[in-house]
Amino acid sequence: MRRFFLLPVLAAAVFVSGCAANCLPLETTAWQFETMQGEGGAVVACSQDLASSFPEAEVLAVSCRFENGALWVEVGSESWNGTYRLIDSKGSEIFEVQFSDGETGYLTNGLTTFADGSQQGTMNLTKGGLTLNFVPAE
Repeated sequence: MRRFFLLPVLAAAVFVSGCAANCLPLETTAWQFETMQGEGGAVVACSQDLASSFPEAEVLAVSCRFENGALWVEVGSESWNGTYRLIDSKGSEIFEVQFSDGETGYLTNGLTTFADGSQQGTMNLTKGGLTLNFVPAE
């Protein structure tokens, strides 16, 4: 089960490149929720802005913030909190997250490079069989 749990994060880390000096700072970046993926990778929830792109997905309000190694995530009516620690910073930053309910998750922070050469900051967080995808708020 744990291998399946890590697949979305590791896949995201493969697509994130050139981060070490260029990662957006977790604690001072305003992160905007885009999508939530289930274990199979299907989008099961999305932001209001992406609702027309994912008509089968639930529209959710999700927010997150980071401060001094702690994180708080609001997912609809649920609240998740915990602590995070850097475990790898080669190319992108990968963090292990310990949630207050005892669950372990992972977080990646980096830059996604698109086919046209443009880049965008990307942050992905896993908990259980879910992967939440965020970009910097505009």
